[in-house]
Amino acid sequence: MNSQIKHKHQVRFSLILSLVFFSLAFFGILHHEMWRDEIHTWLVAQKSESLWNLFYQMRYDGHPSIWYLCVYGLTRITKNAIAMQIFHIMIATGSVYLFSLYSRFSRFQIILFTFSYFSFFEYALVSRSYSLGILSTFWCCKLITDRHRNYLAISIILAVMANVSFYTLVVAFSILLGLSIEVIFLPWLQQENSQNETLTHSILRQQNNPKLASIYLVIAILGITIALAQMQFFAPADRANVEGWFFHFDANRFFSSLSILYKSFLPIPALKVTFWNQYIMGIWVQAPLFLPLLCFSILCLIRTPIPLLIYLSGLGSILLFNYTKYFGAARHYGHIWILFIACLWIAKYYKVFFSWNFLDQKIDRLLSSFNFSIFEKRKEVIITSLLVCHFISGFYAWGIDLVHPFSTAQAASHFIQTKYAREDFFLSGFPDWSAASFPAYLDREIYYPNRDGFGTFVLWNNKRQAITTEDAIARVQEEVSRRSQDSIFILNAPLSIEESSDLSLIATFKGSIVGDEDSYLYWIKYKK
Repeated sequence: MNSQIKHKHQVRFSLILSLVFFSLAFFGILHHEMWRDEIHTWLVAQKSESLWNLFYQMRYDGHPSIWYLCVYGLTRITKNAIAMQIFHIMIATGSVYLFSLYSRFSRFQIILFTFSYFSFFEYALVSRSYSLGILSTFWCCKLITDRHRNYLAISIILAVMANVSFYTLVVAFSILLGLSIEVIFLPWLQQENSQNETLTHSILRQQNNPKLASIYLVIAILGITIALAQMQFFAPADRANVEGWFFHFDANRFFSSLSILYKSFLPIPALKVTFWNQYIMGIWVQAPLFLPLLCFSILCLIRTPIPLLIYLSGLGSILLFNYTKYFGAARHYGHIWILFIACLWIAKYYKVFFSWNFLDQKIDRLLSSFNFSIFEKRKEVIITSLLVCHFISGFYAWGIDLVHPFSTAQAASHFIQTKYAREDFFLSGFPDWSAASFPAYLDREIYYPNRDGFGTFVLWNNKRQAITTEDAIARVQEEVSRRSQDSIFILNAPLSIEESSDLSLIATFKGSIVGDEDSYLYWIKYKK
């Protein structure tokens, strides 16, 4: 009876917390101007005439399809992109509900995590696919910690995770690796008490049915394979901006890669408007903290080898990818922190149900000289302190986004709609990626000098040309002459006096959080 009452109280707590989170996030998106990457997915989905066309349109983006499919469904219902933002915070709220209801963190820690930088800002207000990855990761944690494990459900969730983004693909692979090791070494993992009988029976039942086990494994591997195929193997030959692999040693690249652990564990933003992806500490402070943070995270998990294996394999994969392929941003580094939190979540469960007796004595001897007992007593304090930093950073980012525009494209588009509604002109913009939000807000195509043609979203193929601002202006002027029509030319930086001699500046929109999403509007008049 006491357990039922406790569960009811926890459900009530989770519902209230989720409602507060949704309310603040909803208030946040009402003041959040979407930037180009958010708008890009909406435009691709909106302009796709069918599902087949959707897959064709997104072929250059290098992302799996699940988020595109979700947005595609929304575009069949409404033309207003705020639907995507509301749907996104609903996903983020679902993650909060799962975490608050099923994880074994204290309520104070749960509240801190709920309003932390990544869960409250990066994966809530900025509408990208990553929130789906967080939701599926937490759902997987819930399934792993069930006493009646459903390995089919876990396999399906891992397949979903693999098709959300590259980073959740890494997390899915790490979890799959950890669970595979667990099943293989089950005899050494069993703890000699009655608490794990149900779980042991569940695992052994899967082991003793090779056909079922094979099906589950195929489902997980199939999902991972599909994601890899979409991101790499099936990329068109004419895809542009594909970074090659880097296998040489470079000191700056090496230390930059080490710094991402700091950026994920201590994402304290710079104290300025353009705080996004900017940090209060420089790289030469961040990189030396890699080793202390790594040791801390390992010590937190050292008595639970399966969660430790999951964490280290995921961390190592992200670090390796970061160094050899793509140096990402805060939204990418955040997956390390989410992975760490997920491993702490399932580690609390593994302590109850599993014991590595043959390692415990060796670990005790290894750590006896380091006063490990003192660390274990203070571990929760340190974790809570980290969560406090995330909490402060989360509300700081949320507050700055309320006051300052994340992107000026929305305000500039409103200006064009109200001031030039009756004028005869066509839109033009350079660079194409900085002007790509305007077609969504104005519901019209734009001329992109980069590819010398009209369109809405950016096609990242080799038809895009690297041209100078002078070349872009010349191309727009040629298009003005060809169409016998004026043009509003959109830039993200002001022109020099020489460059703007034949152009008239009609409006300036500055102060965006995303530094390269300011808007400078010029009028290019047709000369008969």
